Parts: sequence; C-alpha cells; structure tokens
Amino acid sequence: MNERISIRNRDRKKIIVCVIVILILILATANNASAGHGNKHRVKPVPASAPDPTPVFTPAPIPAIIPSTTSDTIRVYRSATGRIEVLNIENEYLPYVVAAENDIAPFESMKAQAVASRTYAYYKKEHPSGVDFDVYDDSRDQNYKPWLVLTDNLINSVSQTNGIVIRWSGVIICSFYVSGSGDTAAYVTYNEGKSGDEITQSTIGWVTNPPSLNPYNRGAMGQIQANALANDDYTWQNILKYFYGNDIMIESK
Repeated sequence: MNERISIRNRDRKKIIVCVIVILILILATANNASAGHGNKHRVKPVPASAPDPTPVFTPAPIPAIIPSTTSDTIRVYRSATGRIEVLNIENEYLPYVVAAENDIAPFESMKAQAVASRTYAYYKKEHPSGVDFDVYDDSRDQNYKPWLVLTDNLINSVSQTNGIVIRWSGVIICSFYVSGSGDTAAYVTYNEGKSGDEITQSTIGWVTNPPSLNPYNRGAMGQIQANALANDDYTWQNILKYFYGNDIMIESK
C-alpha cells in the first residue's frame, strides 16, 4: 500500500513538472508572437529636433573710428524726416557718402571718389543748397546713407585722403561726378592732359566761353570710367586729372 502511494506521488510530481514545462513553452511562444506583431506598430524614435529655420540677423559691425585732422562739419538735410543733422565731414559724413556712391570701386578710384565727394561738400558749404543747411542727403547733392556697413576700403579711402580737396585758380571747384552710364554718360568730361581754357566743362553745370569764366566747373568724373582707369593702374590723383584737367591743385584744405 505504501509503495503504491509512493509511486503515485512520484507520478503526480512528474505530471506537475510536465504541466509546468508545457505552460512555460506556451507562454514563451505567446510572448514571441506578441513581440513580432508589435514591431509592425512600433513607435518610431523621435529624431533630434531640427534647427530653427528662422534666420538670425547679426547687427552690422561697428566700424573703427576714422581719424580726422579737422573738426569741420556739414549741415545735412534728411529728406525722410525733414530734420537737419550737423555731421563731422571726415568721420561721420564722407564714409557713408562714398559707400552710397561707389562702394564697389577699386581702391584707387574709391580714393578719387572720396576726394571728389569731399571737394563737393566744401563747395556746398560755400554755396549751400538751403537757407539753413548745406546739402541734401540724396541725388540732389550726393547720397548719404548712414545705415550702410563700412568696409576697410571705404574707411581707408577717406582716412588716406584726409582733408584733401581739388582747387583751380584758387577756388574749391564744384567737383561734379555721375555714374557715367546711360543718360549720365553725356556729362562725363575727358580732360586728360588739358589745362586752362583747353578743358571741357560739364553740361551738368553752368558752361562758359571761355571755361575760365566759371572756375568752379572743371568737368565731371564718371564713376564707371574711373573704375576702369583704376583697373588700368591709374593712381587716384591721375584719375582726378583725367576728368578735371591736368592743372587742378590736389591739396589739403
């Protein structure tokens, strides 16, 4: 009797172990099937956030202080506001005029532009455009755009010609200049090697016969033509003489 009970107990244990093994296999199979099914709906990993496409505007660099040997100022009429600003000619006015008028020029013609613009500014101080101001800030006189970024060449074109103007017969001339393209090409004068009454005056100003009757009009520089001369190795002094005559005086004010 006891022996039979023992055998039965052993058989029960074997059955229990078999059942447990079968259950483990069933559970393992179910998990694998579940995992395989889940792959079809697996949530994709979230990629790293893309950079913000909104452009970031960096303020223009503040230019170096332009040295000046003069405290001379000019009164500029601001056409957008109707206000009049009093600016130092060398470090507040001229760099932004050259930038507005011929910022892509080779360096030698850029210096010629600086001298022509300075000369024109001093001429207008003696012959102002308004009762209480000297120049307009646009093409009625010469463009002045103080929001432009100043490159090293623009700064140096002014500083390396600091205070230099063009005179003829003792007066500061009205140094006309135009782009030299389209309709303005007719105003450009070609006075290389000419002096005195041999020069051609520009029809942009008052033309006299002989030219010496109006010493202020000694011709007009074309910016496109000046840039071409610079590329042909003309110095800024020779560029100015090419348009205004061989006998102009290029000297400090």
